[in-house]
Amino acid sequence: MACNKVSVPSFAATLPLIGRRKQTFRKSTGGKCSPYSTLADTDYFSLPGNTPIVHLPCMTPLRQATQPKTRRRPAGIVAVCEIHKYQKDTSLLIPKTSFQCLVKEITKDYQPDVQFQSLALLALQEAAEDYLVAVFEDSMQVAQHTHRETIQSRDMVLVLRLRGDSF
Repeated sequence: MACNKVSVPSFAATLPLIGRRKQTFRKSTGGKCSPYSTLADTDYFSLPGNTPIVHLPCMTPLRQATQPKTRRRPAGIVAVCEIHKYQKDTSLLIPKTSFQCLVKEITKDYQPDVQFQSLALLALQEAAEDYLVAVFEDSMQVAQHTHRETIQSRDMVLVLRLRGDSF
């Protein structure tokens, strides 16, 4: 795309430029148009009848040098940080409302008019999360025993069979 310019009238091009100052070197910003005006001196254009060349901004966006490039972390660092975060944290992992809806949906099949105390639901959620964490820990040990680092579904099946649980 070419820059949009308002040109100087033809009679002004024949006039000598008086009192020009050299411009200092400026770094390019990577765009097609220079963000700086190429005009020499403002004194010449301040005279009556002389109109300066006005550079309108280009339509191409200039590269923003203010935002630093985001760096990627090495492989595995994010996972290790998440492990440390969840090991330090003692709060519940499953949201309370979704767990309550699940419990109420399951119990509705057996007895439709069952009500729960909030402490009973909290105790159920603590027990369920503790059980799930234990199953994941055991399945991780099974995966490490086979020299793998990724848990697969067959690891979970084996752990549930060894525990005597049905799935």
